[in-house]
Amino acid sequence: MKYDLTKELKLRGLKITPQRLAILEVFLKNKKHQSIKTLSNKLKNIDIVTLYRNINSFEEKGILRKVGLYDDSVAYELNLEHHHHIVCIKCNKIEEFKEYDIESLIKKISLKSSQFKIIKDHSFKLMGICNSCFKNSNNMS
Repeated sequence: MKYDLTKELKLRGLKITPQRLAILEVFLKNKKHQSIKTLSNKLKNIDIVTLYRNINSFEEKGILRKVGLYDDSVAYELNLEHHHHIVCIKCNKIEEFKEYDIESLIKKISLKSSQFKIIKDHSFKLMGICNSCFKNSNNMS
């Protein structure tokens, strides 16, 4: 799937600027979650205030999605498809996974809930220890 940056910005009512295109280009090229710190290191010609402002605009317009990490920090990703995350509690590595049977679980919860009959959205995050951190912790003992 080809992601047209200028079309996406126009569609969402955002002005096309070199800074916005550069920020989104990082997400397209790297295809992984980006923290503000990582983005700032990659985009040295964009000041931090402009970076935060654009990230917030992208999030508000649904172009980017925030992913909460284990240590309460955040990373961002392009909001292309619905999926969930597994986050390492040691290094914050993120792995994505598709829905599996989560949708039927949500329907069951909705049917059993006495307070909620309609669930509009959800966020599902698993936390664990990645292979690398697991190997390193076993090597230290």
